[in-house]
Amino acid sequence: MKCSGENPKDEKWERMAAEMKIYTRQDLLKKAGFRELRTDQNEKGWICIVGKK
Repeated sequence: MKCSGENPKDEKWERMAAEMKIYTRQDLLKKAGFRELRTDQNEKGWICIVGKK
């Protein structure tokens, strides 16, 4: 199972486990100090994220 935080159904997992937090890709990169993030995803599901640090 994959929980990316980008699907509204993912929130149910956070409610089930009090200590669980699902972060999106952008959340993690922002936490690492990146800003001005741009995300592109192709038809195969490959993701490219560009940001400034």
